[in-house]
Amino acid sequence: MTRTRSSLCSNEWAYDVFLSFRGEDTRRGFTGNLYKALCAKGINTFIDDEGLKKGEEITGGLMEAIEKSRIAIVVFSKKYASSRFCLEELVKIMECLTEKGRLVWPVFYEVDPCDVRQQKGSYGEALAKHERRMSGTLETEKVKSWRLALQKAADLSGIYGIGGIGKTTLACAVYNLIADQFEGLCFLGDIRKNSMKHGLVQLQETLLSDLVGEKDIKLGNVNKGIPIVKRRLFKKKILLILDDVDELEQIKALAGGLDWFGYGSKIIITTRDKHLLCVCGVETTYEVEGLNHKDAFELFSWNAFKRKQVKPTYLDISKRAILYSDGLPLSLEIIGSDLYGKTKLQWESALDSYEKVPHKNILDILRVSYDSLKEFEKEIFLDMACFFKDYYLSDVINILCSGRDSSPEYGIQVLIDKSLIKIDQHRVRMHDLIEDMGREIVRLESPSKPGQRSRLWFAKDILHVFKENKGSDKIEIIMLHLFKDKQVQWEGNALKKMENLKILIIESGRFSVGPNYLPKCLRVLKWREYPEPLLPSNFDPKKLVILDLPMSSIMLDNHVIMKFKSLTEMKLSGCLLLKHVPNMSGAPNLKKLHLDSCKNLVSIHDSVGFLTKLKNVNLTHCCSLRDLPRGINLTSLKTMSLGYCLSLKNFPEILGKMENINYLCLSGTGIRELPVSIGNLVGLTILSVDDCRRLQELPSNIFMLPKLNTFLATACKMLAKIKSQGQEQEIVSSNVRNVTLCSVGRDRNWYLMDEFVATLLPRLHLVTCLFLNHTNITTLPACINACRSLTKLYLDECNELREIRGLPSNIQYLSAVNCTSLTSQSKEMLLNQALYKTRSTYFCFPGSTIRCLSNHCSKGPSLSFWFRNKFPAITLYVVGVSGVFLRYEFDLIINSSQRFPNFVHVRSPSLFQANHIMLFDLRLEIGTGKFEKMYIENGWNHAEILLVSGGGRANMKCMGVHVKEQKTSMEDIRFTLGGQCFKLRKIVDKIVVAMWLGKLSKR
Repeated sequence: MTRTRSSLCSNEWAYDVFLSFRGEDTRRGFTGNLYKALCAKGINTFIDDEGLKKGEEITGGLMEAIEKSRIAIVVFSKKYASSRFCLEELVKIMECLTEKGRLVWPVFYEVDPCDVRQQKGSYGEALAKHERRMSGTLETEKVKSWRLALQKAADLSGIYGIGGIGKTTLACAVYNLIADQFEGLCFLGDIRKNSMKHGLVQLQETLLSDLVGEKDIKLGNVNKGIPIVKRRLFKKKILLILDDVDELEQIKALAGGLDWFGYGSKIIITTRDKHLLCVCGVETTYEVEGLNHKDAFELFSWNAFKRKQVKPTYLDISKRAILYSDGLPLSLEIIGSDLYGKTKLQWESALDSYEKVPHKNILDILRVSYDSLKEFEKEIFLDMACFFKDYYLSDVINILCSGRDSSPEYGIQVLIDKSLIKIDQHRVRMHDLIEDMGREIVRLESPSKPGQRSRLWFAKDILHVFKENKGSDKIEIIMLHLFKDKQVQWEGNALKKMENLKILIIESGRFSVGPNYLPKCLRVLKWREYPEPLLPSNFDPKKLVILDLPMSSIMLDNHVIMKFKSLTEMKLSGCLLLKHVPNMSGAPNLKKLHLDSCKNLVSIHDSVGFLTKLKNVNLTHCCSLRDLPRGINLTSLKTMSLGYCLSLKNFPEILGKMENINYLCLSGTGIRELPVSIGNLVGLTILSVDDCRRLQELPSNIFMLPKLNTFLATACKMLAKIKSQGQEQEIVSSNVRNVTLCSVGRDRNWYLMDEFVATLLPRLHLVTCLFLNHTNITTLPACINACRSLTKLYLDECNELREIRGLPSNIQYLSAVNCTSLTSQSKEMLLNQALYKTRSTYFCFPGSTIRCLSNHCSKGPSLSFWFRNKFPAITLYVVGVSGVFLRYEFDLIINSSQRFPNFVHVRSPSLFQANHIMLFDLRLEIGTGKFEKMYIENGWNHAEILLVSGGGRANMKCMGVHVKEQKTSMEDIRFTLGGQCFKLRKIVDKIVVAMWLGKLSKR
């Protein structure tokens, strides 16, 4: 059966090799010859022949060339470190090594690697000069990054990857490429096999024979050989390849450290086990990736057709072979050779058989990594290969920990180190042929009788076992995926023989009946649309850890539940027949209870309120739920969601301190009031009562919860007051940072009493973000000044808001779009606040003019000014016209040459119903240090602000700037081009051009 394979191949490369070098040192000698030799071998090599390196700043073209190159060769010469450009280039190369696993090979041309690594000699002198030149500037950190890059680029290296990926081939290529730089050469191939066959002593003897010419030396034993190897080689500059290492003892016996060999020596280790490289201190490691599509086609073609290009008539079927191999060179070579000279019909037949049973030669190579695992690691690998590819790692750990009764984390890390799996975006990834290898190992347990295997995943095999009752005690895990509406007719007796079944997962399919029997050793039962209302009466669930039956017909049986001694998760989402949750005291270890979308669930037994290990409760969209436990004391609870339990009128009493809870969602419930005991939720950080349309009051102690950070209360139409507890002597400040009281959705403006706002605000001393959008408040009271930490205030669409009586001094963002009822006094106050009292980054409110507060105004899409000494403290304002959605983006251009794109950008949340004023503090928008190197320090600089998007003049009445005179001397800013300034502009333009041309001519 053909399947779509998830390729792990790398992206298309633009180059095979990127050459980094100091031109004046080596371009016409060593590097030039190296480039010619690489090209002669058909290796696509990037070399800077186009003048990209003339300047001191690394260009985007070179950055892209580095990223698009498979390998970087860095030629360290005497003057390499004197070039700032070369050092920047090296930092980028090492960044690609660290973050993207690129290969980096250093070549030391007439320099000692120790000088590079330790920054001595010419390298130390060059870096010291850079430090002196950059002292006191923003670029001092760059020298540190250069030093680190040099250190990393000159150390012992390791290559790792799955079997057949090309580690040895790559090591051979590097060996041949750099061999002439060393006094001695030794390539110890296939150490794994040779050490088993001949022993490490013989490998030590071979090492000495190759490197110092001692043909008849006899070491006797490994321990005796180690000091002899060190003594004979510690002054010799050698290149040593240790190929296919699988034991730490092999490295210790043959290359215990760089101090064994002379300066400039290079030791390259290839292995399937990354952990080995870490243990022996190899800092520079490279994971060999699969071939990209283009290279895979070429390698396959050489083996299948003995030429570079695939025969046109075989193109489609060749694509199938390429897809099967998934970038693995070993597979491309073996399959290509097998198919050489065969007809297309024979190709089809061969590929069909490979997809059912992997090629033996491929399997044998890949299986080496599996055979090196310990028994429990093998079990985890087979579970991964058979069931969990592309699953979230957290879900895999949860299932295996529950099903295997042991933690799998260590074993998973071993699989990662041996390149058998990867974790990418929190999911388990595995090469398709590795997956095939694992599944083939399980198939070979019983090739013709699937019921005698340990794991079943293939739907045809599972249905055969179920329908024919061919199960056995060998089966430990079953996972069935079917088409959603696939009907399965069976008698329900197939599980009776599976006495060792631990994990049963039915992801889809409609079964005619439920099982008549479930094994007592079952630990994980996940069955979507379980067809029966009850579990089998003879089922003993004492070992069951996970019960997950979504969209099922299940109704909980109190008799069975009392036996759930080991149960930690109960997930019955969308079970429409479930009406009551009975006594759960028989499940004392329950941690997760998910009953979301059980639309007919009415009540939950009081015992649930006392499950001391319960951490997560999800009852979202249980629209008939009326009765929760009367009291709760869930000391381990972290999250509880009761969102849109429309029939829920009351929240339980909290009977004790709950320190672990961090999230409580009551959104959309019918709750009228919250109990005073909610103050016992001392760990709560987020409380949401959004859309609680019957909620009338809040207990004041909510705002005394010590960890409450976010309070959400949108669309609470009847919320009118905060109920004092009587014992309060004064208003206590809360820790709440974010408060949302705005209306959303269908209620565009909802009733919020001014008195409620006035009662709430004094309690919010630490609030940083306040949303009051779409409310009908008429006054923002002066007590908002008590919110001294407030930096962001949203008042959009508060159409009835007339007065703003105060604003905290730390406000940096205020949006009052379409607050069209604001009085002129309030607008004047906002304007003064933005221009004089705050360091605002953005203010927006209805208005048309700035009056005499403007220093310079323009009705076009740009304005400009001159400044000297430092960038001025200046506010940009824009007057936008009514009737449009606005999106403004401005560029700042300094001295006609340096552009800072999109330094101001704003988008209106809704259609302007009137002209609006928007103000931006430019020094905060651009940062005080960003332009220090872009302008002349002791002369006049020209600045232009240019509108680049937003509809131009059609959507803008005018724009202008206001200088904050208390922070900027008016002697240092000009807005006209009269006389002297005109001359200055011409002079500055010439200086700028000359300065940048001068930089471009340096290296």
